[in-house]
Amino acid sequence: MRKVHILVFVVSMLLSCSRPSGEKHSSSYPQIYAKLGIPDVHLSVKAGDTVLAPQKKFLSAFLSGRQNFFWFHPRLVDSVGEYSVWVWEIDSLVEVPKAFVITFPHHCEVKKGDYVLTWWQAGSGMQRAYVLGIVDSGNIVVRYLDLDVFTAADANNVIDTIKMGTFRTITGMWSAGAAVLRSSGSGKDFYVIINHRGDSLVCRSSIGKVEFFNKADVQPCGVVKDLRRGQDVEIPFYGIYIPGKIISFGQGYAQVRARIIDRVDTLSVPLLDVFVD
Repeated sequence: MRKVHILVFVVSMLLSCSRPSGEKHSSSYPQIYAKLGIPDVHLSVKAGDTVLAPQKKFLSAFLSGRQNFFWFHPRLVDSVGEYSVWVWEIDSLVEVPKAFVITFPHHCEVKKGDYVLTWWQAGSGMQRAYVLGIVDSGNIVVRYLDLDVFTAADANNVIDTIKMGTFRTITGMWSAGAAVLRSSGSGKDFYVIINHRGDSLVCRSSIGKVEFFNKADVQPCGVVKDLRRGQDVEIPFYGIYIPGKIISFGQGYAQVRARIIDRVDTLSVPLLDVFVD
């Protein structure tokens, strides 16, 4: 009889640890969120959804005031609360502020030439991408726009076929995935929007720093642009915007080749990130 009781206990423990549970949790951090100025955003998300969320060690470092660096990974949602989303990181649950969770609709209208926010699905990390084509199953063929660092080793890395439910379209100047420029004492800084609600923006810099702005604090770079060769623009260079002149367009207008003003150097940058004053 004792062996039976032990077996029942072990089975019950295993079942209680299975995922996703969908069990509601109470947030441990609402006061910390408020102290750090983390905005409250609305998310359409439920248990079992796939989202992008920061790694636990980086999130913990930020919440404790030790470090501001974020790298986003695909995660499975366990449950959703008033302030937080609980996601699985390997076999542990991580409580993530809603502001740092990037959601993906189960279905969205998309066409060739659109831009989407997703992740590098052969590895990890948030990516913007340009839609090269639509597959009959609803999947899409994309060209990653933030992965050029890998192209020298394997050019095939930048082209991928991704499934519906793992991307969201970048439709407007305040959409998640769109770029904004923020003027500061050190220059004009480059950020990508992660989330927004009303006038509040959650933005990530090129070096992984997350900051919160009001829309009035930044200038949106926009999505649809009427650009021409020889046009003077601003282009991101190591996280700041510098003057440039357009030389050519590539990858179906997704990439812009520009010459840095007063230098012979040229840069290839996503059209999304080009700023026209």
